[in-house]
Amino acid sequence: MTSSSTSYMPPEWHPHTQIIMAWPGRASHSYWPPGNHEQLYSDITRVAQAIARFEKVTIYVTRAQADEARTILQNCSEEQAAAIQVRLVEDEDVKPWMRDIAPTFVTSQDGKCIHGVDFHFNGWGAKDHSESNRALARHILHDLQIPKFPTSLVAEGGAIETDGEGTLLATESALVNPNRNPDMDRDAVENELKRILGFSKLIWLPGVAGVDTTDCHIDALVRFAGPGVVVLSRPPATREAVWTTVYKDAQRILATANDAKGRSLRIVDVPEPDIKAIPGADAEMIPSYLNYLHVKGAVIVPQFGVPNTDVGALRVLGELFPDKETVPEHGIPQDLIDNVHDAAQRFFALPKEIKTQCFIDKSKKFHGFIPFPPISQSALVQTTLNQEPRNTLLPDPFNLYDFSQWSRDEERPGFQWEDY
Repeated sequence: MTSSSTSYMPPEWHPHTQIIMAWPGRASHSYWPPGNHEQLYSDITRVAQAIARFEKVTIYVTRAQADEARTILQNCSEEQAAAIQVRLVEDEDVKPWMRDIAPTFVTSQDGKCIHGVDFHFNGWGAKDHSESNRALARHILHDLQIPKFPTSLVAEGGAIETDGEGTLLATESALVNPNRNPDMDRDAVENELKRILGFSKLIWLPGVAGVDTTDCHIDALVRFAGPGVVVLSRPPATREAVWTTVYKDAQRILATANDAKGRSLRIVDVPEPDIKAIPGADAEMIPSYLNYLHVKGAVIVPQFGVPNTDVGALRVLGELFPDKETVPEHGIPQDLIDNVHDAAQRFFALPKEIKTQCFIDKSKKFHGFIPFPPISQSALVQTTLNQEPRNTLLPDPFNLYDFSQWSRDEERPGFQWEDY
């Protein structure tokens, strides 16, 4: 953490309470290849069900598609179905890349509260921009009743990677780019990221702009596998020369870098498959196994139908995460989503006693909201709705971060977070 920061971004292996996903809206269908809509829904469902083996999944669905989505999503085991919750959005242009579109969640420095960072998603530098997708992060924060950590920085969740011990990885091509932050140089971007995410050292890699949609997101190039350990995606000799340059630049910088604790980095290569061997792959696809997803007790790893590299990636990641089950996710939709990590945003777990204290502390930020001391295992609070006082019982066990248990949509106008 930095002394000037009030927040902290935990590493990917930090415990989650749930994963946030989205069901592609009908207005977004023009983005996908013709005739692939049913396959897209099937692929999204398969990813959600794979995650639901291990933890809760909240999937945002347009109101018009809710019944259809529920029917498809519930075609699984009873345990998986119980772990998948559908939440409604009005927008018809919802796209599934929740790692980039949804808020990035951070905790306070004392670890007691969660905030959401809205990075003002602009379609990866106006390549696929819509105001409705830009507004989705705010909708999710309102729906989950999580306060916003304000910033003017334009970024995506897939553009940042942390070890949780003071070090961040990022590419200049995805962040120090006039298509996102035209008025900010590298130092300005770095200082703002430090303020938002609470780290002390940023290891910049060049990346490459304009070759893929994301301008070379870090989550397909380099990931932390633990403090002092990084995995690096290595392209095959058959890949375009630009990606070999990106890889060699990253390898050179990481080989001489130290993290925030002064440790040198152990680099573990993960070979990519030959894109020509992947069924249905297009030229822009980034076939990186680094787009794996941490869930409770497991790591879900994309597979591309190329046996040698598929098996090799499972072996390498299994050795790096020996306490977790390594779950292969076959048939990732190559020209639809590309990977598990992009489709999923994490939401943190906090101890129950910390949640309770956070509720009491932060409730003072509510307008018209007066907390009373906890009564037994519930908290009695007084709220105002339509100028009329009312008592509300917060159910056991003070599940602050699942407001659907106690605050119905029609009551929420009485609860409004202040930005701070």
